[in-house]
Amino acid sequence: MKRKYIKNVRGQLEGYIDTDDNGHESAKNSRGQLLGSYKPETDLTVDVKGQTTSYGDSLSALIEKD
Repeated sequence: MKRKYIKNVRGQLEGYIDTDDNGHESAKNSRGQLLGSYKPETDLTVDVKGQTTSYGDSLSALIEKD
């Protein structure tokens, strides 16, 4: 598993995106709460409620919105 940290302009951790071996990604805030996920086979980003938020990978936007 690979992890990408998302920080604000002050260098504070806002959240992170984990990518598994199949390319599936999940976004979590700095407290570790799930915000949404992205699956490359569907090319959709969905929030924690299962609602489609966009086509393509826009997980970092979910972190910034939190």
